[in-house]
Amino acid sequence: MTTNNSLFIESVFEIAFGDDAINKGFSETEVLEKLRQFSDLALKAENNNDMSFTLYDEATGDEVEGSADAKSDLGVSLYFEGYGDMTSQDDCGTPVYIEKYDGELKVRIYGDINSEEPTHNISLEGALLSKRKLDEEASCNSSLEPYEGEIRVGLWPVNEGE
Repeated sequence: MTTNNSLFIESVFEIAFGDDAINKGFSETEVLEKLRQFSDLALKAENNNDMSFTLYDEATGDEVEGSADAKSDLGVSLYFEGYGDMTSQDDCGTPVYIEKYDGELKVRIYGDINSEEPTHNISLEGALLSKRKLDEEASCNSSLEPYEGEIRVGLWPVNEGE
């Protein structure tokens, strides 16, 4: 195998599974399956203007599939398999909706499938960067390199008494 072929194969493994993936025991079949998954998700996002994801619960190992949809310029809908809202058909509902409304960025959460009204309306105006109280040592670290590996999001249970 030539050096160019070796470099190509190493790069393909890294696209599929991140840094140094060629030395982590992944088979060529696993790499092709992961690349097909990436391709399918990209095609779906391109056609539907959405982004699919999986949320992993590190405590139980459970996972839930979801997607973010920005079909309109009005907001972003978050969908989760097995969740919905009162006025939508099953697995088509939007329990979380983010929008710019009346001059404010807001998150609307529909935590009760039996109610048309959101259970929570959260303004993000307090999170504006312009409202940060500056600390002399606080600054963005521009020397960080972008992460190019797989990202997994973990959910942890919240203890009510804390």
